[in-house]
Amino acid sequence: MKFIRLNQNTVRCIVSEEDIKEQGLEIEDFLTNKDKAHEFLQQIVELAAKEVGYESKNGVVAMQVMPLPMNGLAITFSDREEIGMMDLISEIKNALGFLKESLPPEEATTKEKTNSNPQLVYECQSLDQVQQFASVIQTKKTIKSHLYKQLRGYYLVIEKGRLSKEEFKELTRQATEYLDYCSDKLGKIAFVKEHCIPLIKNKALATFKKMNELDENETQKEPLV
Repeated sequence: MKFIRLNQNTVRCIVSEEDIKEQGLEIEDFLTNKDKAHEFLQQIVELAAKEVGYESKNGVVAMQVMPLPMNGLAITFSDREEIGMMDLISEIKNALGFLKESLPPEEATTKEKTNSNPQLVYECQSLDQVQQFASVIQTKKTIKSHLYKQLRGYYLVIEKGRLSKEEFKELTRQATEYLDYCSDKLGKIAFVKEHCIPLIKNKALATFKKMNELDENETQKEPLV
C-alpha cells in the first residue's frame, strides 16, 4: 500500500490485491460484506493520516476510485465532495468491473491465457506527467509505448511486450503514481488508436527518457557563477 500526496488536500492510495488480502479481505467482499469493506476503508483513512498527514477539514472524506491492473485500486482522497463510506463501496463495485460477473470461470480463464501481450491505456492532462513517469523507469528493456493526443489531454498506451510479468506489474504500478489508469479493454485501445492523434508511436517512454537525460546533461554543462 502506497500513499502519494497530490496536493495540500488530496492524497492517492495505491492498493494492491495483496494489500487487500493482508487485511483478511477478498475483492468480492466489497460486493458481499459491507461491514468488512467499511472497516478496511476506515483503516486506509487512518493510515493516510499517519503516512502523509492527511486531515479532512470538515470531517467528511471524499474519495474517487479507479480500478488498476491485477485487481488493484487507486483511491483518491479529497475535501471537494461529500461522499460517504457506503457511497464509496458502491463506487468500488462499479469501478472494479469484475470478469466474474460477466464471464463464466472457464471463459475468463481462456481470455486470460490468450491475452499474451496485455496493453494498458493511461490518460493525463499534461506531457509533464509522462516525462516525470519516464524519469523513474529503471528497466533497460525496450518498452513499447504509444502517445496520443485527445481533446482534453493525452493517452499513453503501454504494451507488455518482452517485459516479464513482474517487470510489467512494477511498470504499471509506477505509471499509476503519475497517470490515471483508463482501461485494458481492446475496444478502448482500438478507439484510441483510431480516433486520437498519434504523437509518438512505439517508443513514447524511451523518447521522454532521452529528453530527461539531455536535460540533465545540459544542466551539468551550465557554468557556475
